[in-house]
Formats: sequence, C-alpha cells, structure tokens
Amino acid sequence: MTPARMKFPVWLATFVLFMAVPTSAPADGLDYHSAVLQPTPSEPSASGLAEYFATLHDPPTISLSVEIHDISTTDTVAVLVGDNFVTTVTLIDGSGRTDLATAQGDEVPIVRSGDVIQVINPDDGTVLLEGVFE
Repeated sequence: MTPARMKFPVWLATFVLFMAVPTSAPADGLDYHSAVLQPTPSEPSASGLAEYFATLHDPPTISLSVEIHDISTTDTVAVLVGDNFVTTVTLIDGSGRTDLATAQGDEVPIVRSGDVIQVINPDDGTVLLEGVFE
C-alpha cells in the first residue's frame, strides 16, 4: 500500500471524530452556539444567522454576531436574547450585521444552548425573526 492510500483512512477517521463532537460542548476552552433565524408571518421572506463564541481562557473573550437579510418593514431592528435587549442593528436595503465582542469593550450576553434569540421591530415590538441557539 502506498503512503497516499494510507493517509485517506486516517483523514476520514479524523473527520468522522470531529463531526461527532457536539458544537455546543466546550472543547479546548471554546464554547460555540449558533441559531438559524426563522421568519415570522410579519416578515415571511426574512432570514438570518446568529453565532456565539466564548473562549474560556484567562482573560475570557465573548463574541456574538448576528446577520439579518430581507427585512422590509423597518430600517432598524433590535436584537433580544432570552427577552433581554442586546443591541440595535441599522439595516441597509433590508440587511445588516452586528459583531459584538468583549475584546472591543462591548457588552455581550452569555448564551447557552436552548436560549431564544429574536429580532424585533423596536417601534412596535413585532417579532420579525426568531431562533434557538444550539
């Protein structure tokens, strides 16, 4: 057997092992959660994604990124995690993004698996997108 053929099973085994590790479990000091933001009847074409990273080293750093697309009812949205206000996002042509990080001095909430994230219209409280962190 040639060395090139021997590497493939090792690569495959490494890939399978990597995929078997849950993304929400801290591994090597990293805590990661993501939430696909689903549209509500108020914004049926909207979409989004939220990602949370926390390094559990000294000093710990936490970041939260939220990406929003195809909102047509407002130019500014508010982001809530577990019913707590996190930030506002200004939209351009219905899309926007925020990247919060404690390393930049931002206040970032602690996120756990099962926490609900909502994107709302701050003028009337209408939920436009929502998801659950995994």
